[in-house]
Amino acid sequence: MNKNVDMEEVIAWKEGLFLFENKDVESIMNLLSQWYDIEVEYRGNKVTELFTAAISRDAPLSKVLGFLEKTGRIHFTVEGKK
Repeated sequence: MNKNVDMEEVIAWKEGLFLFENKDVESIMNLLSQWYDIEVEYRGNKVTELFTAAISRDAPLSKVLGFLEKTGRIHFTVEGKK
């Protein structure tokens, strides 16, 4: 058994949530790219802040990205699946 498993993340996943606890943008976007089948491209300065949030996995991608944009440190442009 893997002792590094975060039980809160496992429980959140079973309850239909993305759980981000002190995650950087790249980690979050890696998960979102797999879940929503999108390609992520980074432009501009790297965002170094860490994010904490619980978001429904049923939420549309636009809502998830909008939530992240509310920090004022990140902006998304969606072009097709990119």
